[in-house]
Amino acid sequence: MVENDSKLSLLAESFYSSDIKNSSNAFFLYLGEGVGGAIFINGRMIRGMNSAAGEIGHTLLRICDGLVEVEKLLSIANLLENFEKRKNIEEGGTLKDRFVKLQKAWFSGDRTAKELLEKFLDNLAIVLRNVCYMLNPQVVVFGGCTNNFWETFGSTIQERLARLDDYGFLQGIVFRDNLFKNVSAPLLGCNVMAINKLIEDLAG
Repeated sequence: MVENDSKLSLLAESFYSSDIKNSSNAFFLYLGEGVGGAIFINGRMIRGMNSAAGEIGHTLLRICDGLVEVEKLLSIANLLENFEKRKNIEEGGTLKDRFVKLQKAWFSGDRTAKELLEKFLDNLAIVLRNVCYMLNPQVVVFGGCTNNFWETFGSTIQERLARLDDYGFLQGIVFRDNLFKNVSAPLLGCNVMAINKLIEDLAG
């Protein structure tokens, strides 16, 4: 079975992290070149009939009387491209390295970085609100091209979520970054999938 990075990352989290193991419902949000998601319920990855369960990046929002895919709004690659174009910065390095530069610009008070990230975080909060109101997960994990997204922007996102949480459904949900700082979560997920397959074969 071929899995995408979102599902492999959540599979790794479910193997190594106690909060996912002990949760009845968890969601993994993958931010990188594109936007992905994965759902974990009662100890099982939910794939859906066409293996599309959790694919939040391909859902639609109506903006200015037009339909826009979430991936267009929340792709880290698109965010960086817009920032570098406006600042006349030549693209260079990995997506992670480029995002670190954007973070530094944000912290230093760069007006362009602030403007773009404020809009990005506004859209992200709306998407998170939708996901959490639909799934009501116990844990939401952030991963992808950066391993400190929630650490960096979590307080800002929480402020936005508080304003959007009309019914209090977001209370008690744990938001955090992925566990794996120096190793690829999807790669670990591949290893977990191989172990699970071996156990299934031996049991069968």
